[in-house]
Amino acid sequence: MQAAVPGHQLDHYIRVITQTITRSTVQPRKHISKWNTFLAQETRKLNKKREPGAVPIKTSDVSKELSAKWKAMSAEEQEQYTEDMVQSLAEAREAKESGQHNSQMTAFHDVRAVVEHIQREIVNVNQCTGTEFLFLAVRKDIKRFNAPYILRMSDLFDTFFHNTTKFTLTDLVLKLESFFIGGVDGLAWNYLERLVQLKSLTAALIKEKLNNATGHQISRMVYTNFDEAITLKHGVVIKGWPLSKFCCPSHITSCSDVELLYNAWQSGATHFVKLSNDEYGRWRTQYLQHHAAAIQELPPINSDGNGQSATVLTANTTVPVVEATIPAVPNPSENAVPTIPTSENVVGTVSASENAVSAIPPASAAASTLTASPTFMNFGIGGAVVPPKARKTRKEKGVPRGSRKGKGKGKGKGKENQAK
Repeated sequence: MQAAVPGHQLDHYIRVITQTITRSTVQPRKHISKWNTFLAQETRKLNKKREPGAVPIKTSDVSKELSAKWKAMSAEEQEQYTEDMVQSLAEAREAKESGQHNSQMTAFHDVRAVVEHIQREIVNVNQCTGTEFLFLAVRKDIKRFNAPYILRMSDLFDTFFHNTTKFTLTDLVLKLESFFIGGVDGLAWNYLERLVQLKSLTAALIKEKLNNATGHQISRMVYTNFDEAITLKHGVVIKGWPLSKFCCPSHITSCSDVELLYNAWQSGATHFVKLSNDEYGRWRTQYLQHHAAAIQELPPINSDGNGQSATVLTANTTVPVVEATIPAVPNPSENAVPTIPTSENVVGTVSASENAVSAIPPASAAASTLTASPTFMNFGIGGAVVPPKARKTRKEKGVPRGSRKGKGKGKGKGKENQAK
């Protein structure tokens, strides 16, 4: 082969025959040349010295002259002369390879060139090795100009994705681009999931605003009895509540209402206000007066459902106390009936404490004159117990509890025979 196609060393033909020249052996980009750095630096100095309007000097025009000067320098002088310039060029190369593009058009052409290069490499590897490739490229910023890109080396990819996801590969790539551009919000969320997330975000936002308004951490936000649990304790009120009903966000069933509430808190239209000392004093006075009037307007509590009014105890009110007289345990041989306390047994009084409000109804006239009844049982203090009335003996007493299967059938047959 070397004789038929001369021009290379023997090692080159051996690598060609054994196919050891692959893309994995391609050398990476070489380091920056000191000679090229010196040539560019000297050419730049010469261009600064030229007359205005003159043709710019190229490196090829002065390379021979500068080559003699470069060879006359020692290795230390060459290193010292090009050190700063080499470092500057290395930073420029790195910025060109991985830096962020400021121009959208430059980014577009850069992506297009790289994708074309990858496509050529994939096609070559596929033809050489038979490996199937699927390459996708989407943008993550709507300002970019590049459209979604798909490279598949076999139509089986379309069949696979359609059978597994019920979508074509093109539809999946478009959904993937939407996800990268809009994030999770760009997907078609289920209404209930969206509602649950909005409720959680709104509750957390209100809790954060409450802590900022009070200046300290509060364990939880209370919506029921807000005036008593929050305003009375912390001196904070709410301004600009947008909904007709004041309740916890978790109790709101409409997604639009939750969005309205969240946006109102987020924009500051709805906010907490810390009352001053004078404002809090006036608010507290009105609050206590309102609750005192509400207590006075409460309807009377019925004791027995017959419309009797309740008794409100004051400091000078006395309530009769019944002191039950417990008789001795009767002799079982005697037919004695336990005595029942009557109005004559009422002794002593109890004085109610100050500002105490009770709903104890007064004793009725019928209750004050009780008559003895043989069925009355007095479980009073002292342990007096009246023996219960004897019950009738069951018919099944002493009969073993076994299976009753067949007993009903026999009885039925007997009745039928008697009828015949």
